[in-house]
Amino acid sequence: MSPIPSIAIIGAGPGGLTLARLLHINNLSCTVFENDASPNSRSQGGTLDLHPESGQSALKAAGLFDRFQELMRLEGEAFRLADKSGHLYINTSADEPKGRRPEIDRIQLRQLLLDSVPAENIRWGWKVKSIEKPDADGRWGIAFTDNTKPSEFFDLVVGADGAWSKVRAVLSDVQPFYSGVSGLDFRFGDVDINQPKIAQLVGRGSYFAYSDSKGLLGQRNGDGSIRCYVMMRTPENWLTDCGIDFSNPAETKTEILNRYYNDWDDSLKDLVRLADDDIISRKLFMLPIGFQWVSKQGITLLGDAAHLMTPFAGVGVNLAMHDALDLATAIVVRKNDWEAKALPVDREDLAVALRSYEAEMLKRAESNATKTWENLELCFRDDAPVGFMERINSYFES
Repeated sequence: MSPIPSIAIIGAGPGGLTLARLLHINNLSCTVFENDASPNSRSQGGTLDLHPESGQSALKAAGLFDRFQELMRLEGEAFRLADKSGHLYINTSADEPKGRRPEIDRIQLRQLLLDSVPAENIRWGWKVKSIEKPDADGRWGIAFTDNTKPSEFFDLVVGADGAWSKVRAVLSDVQPFYSGVSGLDFRFGDVDINQPKIAQLVGRGSYFAYSDSKGLLGQRNGDGSIRCYVMMRTPENWLTDCGIDFSNPAETKTEILNRYYNDWDDSLKDLVRLADDDIISRKLFMLPIGFQWVSKQGITLLGDAAHLMTPFAGVGVNLAMHDALDLATAIVVRKNDWEAKALPVDREDLAVALRSYEAEMLKRAESNATKTWENLELCFRDDAPVGFMERINSYFES
C-alpha cells in the first residue's frame, strides 16, 4: 500500500540529474541508469548559460542556486558578433551584461548535480538495450545490453537519454534527422598563456563570426580554455566524403582553411590554425518542430529525448532542466495526495499527471525549436550576420 512509485531515469545528463535531485529532496527515490562508465569517462563539452525562467528556476527549487552562484561567470555573457573580415557588428563587453544568463561550464554543472544525488542512486555503465512491455502490474521493464543484468521493472520510466533515446522508441517511430549543418570542435588549453591573441580576440565570453553559410565560433570556458567551433552547411555525408583525414590534425586544419575559409581574415583563421590537436567532428541532428507522441501510462521523456534541436538558441540544457522541474512537481503533488489519503500508487492518476506535463512541455518545446531553427537560418543565410545581429539586439534591448 505504499504511495511511493518506483521510478527509473535513463540518462545522467543535466535533465536526468535535475529530476533525480528534485525527487530526492521530496523523499522520492529513483534509480538513474547511465551508459557512461563513470562521470569522467568522456568530455562534457564547453560552456552554457542558464536562464532565469528555466535552468536557474530548477536549481532554486533543487536547493542548489547558492552553489551555482559560486561557480557561475557573469563575464561569460560578453558577446562579439563579426563577419569574415573581422568587422564587429556587436561588441558587448564583460562589464555590460545584465547578469540574467550567466555561464557555467558543463562539467561544473554536472558535478554540482551529481554531488546533490545519493551516489547509490546512479548506476554507471548500465547501457539500456530496450524498454519492455509492462508486466502484469503495469510496470515497464528495462532490458540491458549486458545479458548478465536481468531486466528491472518500474512504475515510471523517464527517458532523459538524449538524441537517440531508447525510451522514445516506445512512444514514437520518429527519428532525428540531419539539420544541414556539420562542424568541428577545436580547443585552446591555457589560452591566456599559450595563445594570448586568441584570448584577446574571443574576450571573456563568446565570439561568433558568420559569412557565406559558414561560421567560426569561440567561447571562453571557466578552466582557462577556449573552445572553437567550425560550422558549415554541408551534405549529410560530408564528414566521410570530403576526403579530409580528420585523424590528422595538421591536414585537417590546412584543408579546412584552404577549402572553406580561404578568404576569411587571418585573425579568424587563427581560431583553427593555432588550435590544439584534439579535434572532434560532429553532425547536428534535430527532431521535427512540433514533434509529439500519444501519451502512455508510466513512461515519458524530457530534454533532447523529447525535443532534440540544434544549439543555435542555447536552450537545450535549460529546457531539459525546466522539463525536470515540471515533471518532478507533477509527481510530488500526486505522491503527497496519495500519502495524505493513505493510498497506494494510483497509476491512472499518474497517467493524468504525465499527460498534463507533456502537453505543456511539448508546447514550450515547439516554441523554442521554432526560434532555434530561425536562428540557424539567420546564421547561415547569404547576408549573415545581419539578420542574426538584429535578433541578438532585440534580446539585449528586452
